[in-house]
Amino acid sequence: MVDPQTVKKAQNGDHKAFKELYDSTSLGIYNLMLRMSGNKETAEDLTQEVYLRVWRSLRRLKSPKAFVTWLHRIAMNVYRDWSKSASHRLDELRVRMQVQGQGDNPEDDEGL
Repeated sequence: MVDPQTVKKAQNGDHKAFKELYDSTSLGIYNLMLRMSGNKETAEDLTQEVYLRVWRSLRRLKSPKAFVTWLHRIAMNVYRDWSKSASHRLDELRVRMQVQGQGDNPEDDEGL
């Protein structure tokens, strides 16, 4: 449970309060990102992006009681943006090719 007073303090720029919010919610967000992305490093990057967006837009949150719902909405948006990105698709292709033993560079393979 997130204390609405802590959210209000964080909205006013209190770094300690923001750290409290992060400490109490980041594991859940990381686990969500891990389940969706299937990759630890990606989950870490996505979690970091979630909290960057939270920090940048926290003042716009109208109801501190809705923080957790709002946080999860941001997390889903971060994941959606990542999954649509071209670099994500290229990274996935590289991983699949390495698993199949085709090397790092798709142009090295004559069959492609």
